[in-house]
Amino acid sequence: MDTLARHAGLGRGLRVLHMEWRAPGDVASPIADGAGPPSLLAARTRVAADRVVFDGHRVAGVVDADGRLHRSANVVLSAELMLGPAILLRSGIGPAARLEEFGIPVVRNLPVGERLLVKPRYHIVYGLPHRGKDERNVEAHAVYACPVPGTDIDLSLLPLNIGNAQDDPALRSIALVVSMSRPESVGYLRLRSRDPRVAPRVTYNLLATAGDRKRMLGGVRLARALARQGELSTMLGEERVPGVATSDEHLEAMILEQLASAASPSPRIPMELEDIADASGSVHGVEGLRVFDPLGA
Repeated sequence: MDTLARHAGLGRGLRVLHMEWRAPGDVASPIADGAGPPSLLAARTRVAADRVVFDGHRVAGVVDADGRLHRSANVVLSAELMLGPAILLRSGIGPAARLEEFGIPVVRNLPVGERLLVKPRYHIVYGLPHRGKDERNVEAHAVYACPVPGTDIDLSLLPLNIGNAQDDPALRSIALVVSMSRPESVGYLRLRSRDPRVAPRVTYNLLATAGDRKRMLGGVRLARALARQGELSTMLGEERVPGVATSDEHLEAMILEQLASAASPSPRIPMELEDIADASGSVHGVEGLRVFDPLGA
């Protein structure tokens, strides 16, 4: 069964709360807290990785941004988001023509950074006329609407607190978030420099196709219609964003102007791209290098 269809329905979104505040999920926190036998694991913080180095096609270690070599016969790259692809490119793993632009010796000619998939999302913001029991804990509920293939619209309710929202009702709001799980549009990531301190250039290409724009417009119209129905209509106040937009042309312009993205792009190793890595994350054509990114798609 299709994965998205399998999860169609209503559910509660997972969030990490720390000291009554929402915090990002951090898989490194158990390491920082000293989990695991000390003799088997050492965590080094405030060390920026530059590149993986090889002896032929076998991993020899990692060079940090200060030029120090940390020797190892096995490397697991888990740099999250945009940093991992840049490390691979500086290591000589990527499109040969791109690497040659920076004089980087090609270890493996693989399409790293050539397929950037990012979920576009649009926030429809409403006021909250009624005060809840506890406005500090942020929770999300989501429904996946998948009646036919291609209508992969994800709807989430995201409470928002702006400034001192507990004391000023005018600052209390909630967003009905419309996301697209399978965009047609594809972006890319490029190096700006061999210097690891220089961030890569990222082009998202959100809603670059007419099909994506049509589906997002339909999702926003669906969300606005749901907000006017049943119990939800009694919970929500006035629509603050986009507000007065009614025509398709006006609404599409507002969406493109205010569009956001989900925080889990996957430019490095989308697991269906078998020409880059296998199912275990092992990069093809080299030994001792695996890629693992818990925030990837």
